[in-house]
Amino acid sequence: IKNFSISLPSQESYYSRPDVCGQVVRNGDAETNGLNPYPFSSVFGQSDLKVLEESGNHYFHLSNRTVSHWSATSVDIHLDCMKDAGVEYEFSAEVRLFSEFNHKVTFILRLQTSTGNWHHPSVARCPPQKYSDGFVVCRGTFIVDENMADATEMQLRFYDNSQEGNRYDIDIDDVTITRKRGFVDKVIVSQSDATCWGNGATVEFGTSVYHSAWWQKLKNTFITGKASVSHFHILYFPHLEAHNICL
Repeated sequence: IKNFSISLPSQESYYSRPDVCGQVVRNGDAETNGLNPYPFSSVFGQSDLKVLEESGNHYFHLSNRTVSHWSATSVDIHLDCMKDAGVEYEFSAEVRLFSEFNHKVTFILRLQTSTGNWHHPSVARCPPQKYSDGFVVCRGTFIVDENMADATEMQLRFYDNSQEGNRYDIDIDDVTITRKRGFVDKVIVSQSDATCWGNGATVEFGTSVYHSAWWQKLKNTFITGKASVSHFHILYFPHLEAHNICL
């Protein structure tokens, strides 16, 4: 051993305020910490996670996945980014499978809620691919639900459909989770339109599910007598401009 040293990971490895959730996954391109994959790790100790370089580009290489098709990379997700139900995120990653046959990878969030229950919602189902395809882009979108908002811990992981005895190595690069839009809040209508809604009138909107500021699911139909109508703002619904709705 020569020139041994210990140092903190690079500044880019940590969440920085105020834009904690601008990019939810840190070092997703494997370019931040040299050959150290931090903050990524392997799920099982028997697996080997390394940062490799190819034509000047760094990426994650996971090998020795013999334990399970759940042998994967894992990276913690900042819970502040998942506390508001209804927020929509976009996921993207590049995946290369060391298999001569087509297989599929699914990215998930592994999370535990305050009740102690574990949940594994999927964030992206990648298209079938084999080694000759090279790196294949995998994309998906997901909306923060009540379980995510109630999570006490959360990691981004994946699994594949490989079988025992045929668990191939996997390369991963450019892993990102970015905010697409915020949670829904309210509807704003004009005074002339609001006067058309008598007590007990049924009002419908085109979106199937809305979320309130308290993460409560609301249907797209409500009765005005039960809604909070104040200064012609109907609270806890998405911001929409509504006009000419009197019949």
